[in-house]
Amino acid sequence: MIREYIRADYARFEKKNRKIYFWVRFVHYPAFRLLVIFRIIQGLRCSVLKRILRVYYRHLERKYLIDLPLTVKLGKGCFFPHNGPVVFNPAAIVGENWSIHPCTLIGTVRGEGGGIPIVGNNVFIGHGAKLLGNIVVGDYCFICPGSVLLNSVKKGCTVGGTPARVLNENGMENYKLYL
Repeated sequence: MIREYIRADYARFEKKNRKIYFWVRFVHYPAFRLLVIFRIIQGLRCSVLKRILRVYYRHLERKYLIDLPLTVKLGKGCFFPHNGPVVFNPAAIVGENWSIHPCTLIGTVRGEGGGIPIVGNNVFIGHGAKLLGNIVVGDYCFICPGSVLLNSVKKGCTVGGTPARVLNENGMENYKLYL
């Protein structure tokens, strides 16, 4: 199962499926390295090796400013196109084949509307977007850079603005290049 997830993540980073490129991506792309260690830790049963990898994982999180708690539920095919600060709520649920850019927050709000964001499959999250509160982002959504999303979005919408509003409902099945 771990291999399937790592292969799906690798396929998002590299279109050529060669083993040598896997190690090049692992060494030169910190976000990919963090994802691989994340997947290995989630699948390990050996507690000693798991503890050692957790120390290395925490080091990578601090060094590359990607706050990805081990309790986050990530689907296959994660993609961080650029390195930079990204923060996930520990209870967040993210679907398959999504892209997330730097300076992004997937978190909660205090008081009313507080809850866990759920992100669907094939979602593009632009630079500096914030997904806050008890929201559900449908499949094939495009969240524009700088958006602050406080309400749920149905399938195939493009949202943008502060606070975010629906800009387009035509869907984005044709935007596979960016996903």
